[in-house]
Amino acid sequence: VNLTDYSVAIIPNGTGSFMLSAPDTITGGNRRGAYAVDLQLFRSSQTQVASAQYASIAGGSQNESSGFGSSVCGGVSNRATNSYTHVGGGNGNTASGDRATVVGGNNGTAAGGYSFVGGGFSNDTGASATNAGIVAGQNNDALSTNSFIGAGSGNIIRAGGDSQVLAGGQPNVVASTHVFLGGGNANVASGSYSVVVGGQYNSSSVDYAFVGGGQYNTGSGTYSSAVGGQRNLASGGWSHVGGGLLNTGSANYSFAGGGQSNTASGLHAVVVGGNTNIATGVQSAIVGGTLNVAEGTGAFIGGGNGNIVTGK
Repeated sequence: VNLTDYSVAIIPNGTGSFMLSAPDTITGGNRRGAYAVDLQLFRSSQTQVASAQYASIAGGSQNESSGFGSSVCGGVSNRATNSYTHVGGGNGNTASGDRATVVGGNNGTAAGGYSFVGGGFSNDTGASATNAGIVAGQNNDALSTNSFIGAGSGNIIRAGGDSQVLAGGQPNVVASTHVFLGGGNANVASGSYSVVVGGQYNSSSVDYAFVGGGQYNTGSGTYSSAVGGQRNLASGGWSHVGGGLLNTGSANYSFAGGGQSNTASGLHAVVVGGNTNIATGVQSAIVGGTLNVAEGTGAFIGGGNGNIVTGK
């Protein structure tokens, strides 16, 4: 007899399951589902078994696989509770959305249908967040359909939107549809199709607004842009503020390039730079200088100090 090469097959009868402990006891757990496989050896509750048809638990302890065709590979206290859900490992993870997946980590929840949590700590895709995904980080919530969070901490994509991306940082907020927020700290993108790339305390609050970075910058005009700097405001439609400090483009199509405390408040008005310059006239322009005012339609000031032009 050849005892060096042989195979072993353990074949359950009919629709029977395969397990390593006898059911109907506290330590053995409840009966397994038809064609189920349960290889874990320790449980603290009788429900911590592969109880659904075609469900499987490959190892670990205190795991539950209760959805049709669901699976838990290992780890501790993980639960796959809906059809075709999967938990790879980790501790305290739950895949409860239809065909949802949690790869690992700690206390992650994939509650939306077809949603995904890669790892990290206490990351959550909400029950209404179909096709949502969170890769890593901690305390992140992707609560909208087709939403995505890459990593970071305390980030949230609020429910009710669609197709949003929040790449990382902390704690940033996305609150509308088709939004991109790259990272940074305490940024908010709440306009549809709006963008905040990074920085701190920046806000794109209306549709199609853009904030590149910096600190305390706001894009609050439709199609407006505030590229960088600090405490700048692009509040006119199609307005642009390039950078600097406390600059404002408040009229439609206005432009404030940089400098400090400059305001372009006339339609199509331009302030390139300088300090405390104001272009209030339609199509007025100030290149630089200090305390200059271009009030008239088409008024132009190249520079200097304290100049006022009321006409062309």
